[in-house]
Amino acid sequence: MFQPPLKGMTTTNTKLIDRNNAYVSANAAAEAATEKALALLMSDYQSGSEARILSNLNTYASAVPTSTENSFWTNFQFSDAQGHTGKNYAARISVASNAVFTQLAEQYHPVAGNRGADRRGRPDEQPCRR
Repeated sequence: MFQPPLKGMTTTNTKLIDRNNAYVSANAAAEAATEKALALLMSDYQSGSEARILSNLNTYASAVPTSTENSFWTNFQFSDAQGHTGKNYAARISVASNAVFTQLAEQYHPVAGNRGADRRGRPDEQPCRR
């Protein structure tokens, strides 16, 4: 009589489920860190001041969820992919020298930004690497 290898199948399924749960949790943590930094940036952005945004880049980079906010974050370590733990990545990308921080086209109203901003680079110049 043939018996399928149920123990091996169960172990494999358990490992896949655990891996999926870890991925979903890590994804949620990354999203929470992004949203925390973005909320601060958007507040500064509403004031319409590029100088204010640029002066607060370190604040945005430090905006990651902490265990004092919620114990859920105790098991997470955030990194900016530059070797700094407890940080998010926030930086100004290169901007054309003639770029002006102004209201963008009507279809993007009330969004302001740098006109003439352009980013072209190699993949190895990106802040996050695989």
